[in-house]
Amino acid sequence: ITEMARKITMYDYMDFDEFLTFMTYYDEFERAEQERIFKLYDQDSSGNISIAELRCLLSGLGMLTLRQMMQEALAVVDKNWDGELNFEELCCFLAVYRGSEGFTKEEVESLKILFDSEAVQEEEKPGRHDLPPEPKLPGKFLPSLLIQAFGMQVADNVEELQQQLASGQGFRKTSTTDSGESGCATISFKEFLILARRTREMEMMQLSKEMPGLMNTPARGSSGDFDSADSDGNGTISAEELYQF
Repeated sequence: ITEMARKITMYDYMDFDEFLTFMTYYDEFERAEQERIFKLYDQDSSGNISIAELRCLLSGLGMLTLRQMMQEALAVVDKNWDGELNFEELCCFLAVYRGSEGFTKEEVESLKILFDSEAVQEEEKPGRHDLPPEPKLPGKFLPSLLIQAFGMQVADNVEELQQQLASGQGFRKTSTTDSGESGCATISFKEFLILARRTREMEMMQLSKEMPGLMNTPARGSSGDFDSADSDGNGTISAEELYQF
């Protein structure tokens, strides 16, 4: 991104016309990168990505391959219900998956209810010409809401996430504002979704270390049992598959 920006301007900011030029470059770059990834994971060179290949692709991109979300996204983009995605369908699938940060529609709705329970509507400031005011969550409520969403087992992960944010890792300073009353950073719902995703990823990474084979990382010597239990080959074992196994 920095390299593309430097082709347009030597400064740390852009005017609107420069931004449009940058987005043209970025769209071309993203398309080329998606084509490269598609060819890389189309292991049988069929011109389509199978469910098994899709699971590997998502894992390679650092995304959690959870069964329900995959099924929900596939239902949106796999119009012919053949269980495979061509290049255009894959691009749509990734857009759906990223748009919800890997959460299902039901999970997003539940997270929105939590967010709205503590969010405060921004006041419109005179002279502002950027995005319209939106509800923002005071940062002090973030730990309790993430714990409500995922349980007490994520408390340590939430604390680590807060430390990262406090040290400047994560969102740029310009993406948060002061709440006015307490002076703490405020978070939009999209940012809250991203932090919720990070919390879940941290939890699953911890679980995968404690329980090898849980998330696409079969324990050494036990991959045969894992593959046998994972009857649909999606990389996770449902309660029904576990019972049958």
